Amino acid sequence: MRRSKVRAPHQMNQVSVNMCAVVALSHAFAPEMTASHRGGLINIASTAGFQPLPGATVYAAPKVFVLLFSEALSPELEKSGVRVLVACPGPVATQFFAEMKPSMEANQMDQPGPVVSEILRAFEHRKRIVYPGKITGRLSAWGTRLVPRNLLLRLAAGTVKKLNQK
Repeated sequence: MRRSKVRAPHQMNQVSVNMCAVVALSHAFAPEMTASHRGGLINIASTAGFQPLPGATVYAAPKVFVLLFSEALSPELEKSGVRVLVACPGPVATQFFAEMKPSMEANQMDQPGPVVSEILRAFEHRKRIVYPGKITGRLSAWGTRLVPRNLLLRLAAGTVKKLNQK
């Protein structure tokens, strides 16, 4: 097995934030919301959670967890009046990419403001899942169901290289 370029403690911190924090915060806030029969949780997954991403494995895999956790939690809480929305944006021009020096230009990525507006609109409309941003994000999420896995793996690896140039 080849040694990862990223140190394990950094990877475990990333998993902790992207999985454990979502569960802990959901369980911390849900009881009070269910008691008052109102409120909601908005969890951020990613289109990365719909395909294997060589070079971004520890980022993509927990996003699958956030997606499935949120989708399953939604019907559990809806009878109490609490809504759960999971957002699956594609690449957003934020500080997340600052150190990566992506070959993809910022104008090719989604902008934070419109993404947030679309997420909040979806929450108001009581949706359970939203793919905010450019149509390419939606296509990358939906297309993963149609593309053979080997081809999907190669395409995803190419995308990660564009985003993670360093």
